[in-house]
Amino acid sequence: MVAALLAEGGDVQVGGGIRDQATIAGLLASGAVRVVVGTRAHEEPAWLALVSQTFPGRIMVAVDSRDGRVATHGWTRTQGRDVVRTITGLAALPLAGVIVTSIEREGRMQGPDLELSERAAASVPFPVYASGGIATTEDLRALQARGIAAAVLGMALYTGALDARATAEEFAG
Repeated sequence: MVAALLAEGGDVQVGGGIRDQATIAGLLASGAVRVVVGTRAHEEPAWLALVSQTFPGRIMVAVDSRDGRVATHGWTRTQGRDVVRTITGLAALPLAGVIVTSIEREGRMQGPDLELSERAAASVPFPVYASGGIATTEDLRALQARGIAAAVLGMALYTGALDARATAEEFAG
């Protein structure tokens, strides 16, 4: 599937349920530009250090936030760890970046968590992607002004609140 998407001319980032080095290697060999890891990265920091050093600049870490705490296992478990402190702890790794999802805002189109996004972006030297609640071009501009490198859009595109072509044209680059 990755090869088919690459044939269309775009960069592919793959995530969801990736928990071993062989899967990461296979996805990258198939043409994925980045691989997103989550639960295992939080539960086994030594594994995250190993895969980020093995594939420097190719690993993204999903840091899902529920009330400022890290959530794992597909959002079913909330850890006691602070999200921004967790992100700051990743700063020394050769990551491609982090994706911060505000679970409380996901799918609600009520605006992103700008404070969390800004704090996350200020805490690491690599790109931070924001996800959750984004509904308008103004939301995207506010994230950009706070140092967010990219945003994950879902409901705003599905409902037509954001025009995909116009959004891509404004924020491409």
